[in-house]
Parts: sequence; C-alpha cells; structure tokens
Amino acid sequence: MSGGGNNSEGERGEGEATTQELDVVTLTYNRVTDKLDIGGMFTSYDRALDMLERARRSLDATWKVQFMKQQQAEAIERERVAGIVRRIGERR
Repeated sequence: MSGGGNNSEGERGEGEATTQELDVVTLTYNRVTDKLDIGGMFTSYDRALDMLERARRSLDATWKVQFMKQQQAEAIERERVAGIVRRIGERR
C-alpha cells in the first residue's frame, strides 16, 4: 500500500501519526458587561456538558486545596506570633 496508510490487516504502519478529535470548550467572561460567552468545538451537546462538569469538579478541587494551604499557612503564622508573645511575656 503506498503512502504509509493502513496495511491490509487494518493496522497502522510504523511511525505513522494518528489524528484525534479534540473537543474544546471556551469560556470568556466580560466583567464590564457581566456577560459569559461559551464557545468551542465539541462532538455533541452532552460532551460539552460533560466537559463543563469535569472542569467544575477540577476547579472545585483546586480551590479546596488552595484554601486548605492558606488556612494551614495562617495557622502556622498565628502559632509563630503566639510563640513570640509568650517569649516576650516570660521575659517580664
């Protein structure tokens, strides 16, 4: 078979690149007009909704991790300050 296509068994030849469909959902928010534009290219409406739900869960998880890290850093800082105050109080 010429051109490096599939062989007679339907398998791909060595070194041959495969193409995959790429579903894309794009969200653009305009703060001035408070308008959310949703665009992109996806194979179906259900696929787009699935992608948005996955994005929501991922964003939620990321925010939770960041919140917990912030809370932990604040607790460490409070403890550090409390230790300094205790040491100053012990000197008096």
